[in-house]
Amino acid sequence: MDFYVKNKVLNLDAVEVADERQAESLLRLARAVRQVGMAIIEFLAQFEDGQKVLREKNKFLVEAFYAVAVGAINEAFYAEIAAKDKQLAKWEMLLGLSALSDGQVDGDMTIVEGRVGLLKAHPTLPLDTRHFSSEFADLCWLRLAISTR
Repeated sequence: MDFYVKNKVLNLDAVEVADERQAESLLRLARAVRQVGMAIIEFLAQFEDGQKVLREKNKFLVEAFYAVAVGAINEAFYAEIAAKDKQLAKWEMLLGLSALSDGQVDGDMTIVEGRVGLLKAHPTLPLDTRHFSSEFADLCWLRLAISTR
């Protein structure tokens, strides 16, 4: 901070040619820049300290689950997604899945083909990877990453 104030704000050449009033004005500017700069530095230090604490607490993270919109996933996975009763139960609890399917999707919601129709009709449904095997989630993400490039 001091280096910046000395070399950028208090330009020595400008101070030498300045009269007393201009020099005083430059000193006030330098003080103000230093105060604001120190406040910013303190804020960033607090932010970085908070991040350090979070990283230390999460050292022992065993597993993580993600949510992604169904429409972002390759349709080849829809049959497996539609077969997961736990995911469908979650959608029912959160979104009222039966209300989404009424009159908007052709097919029987009790069979996989009818559920696939629901997924195609509602690409913004959030898929929670906690309901699927880690291999499925990894394969899903790999295909998602490849398709977005």
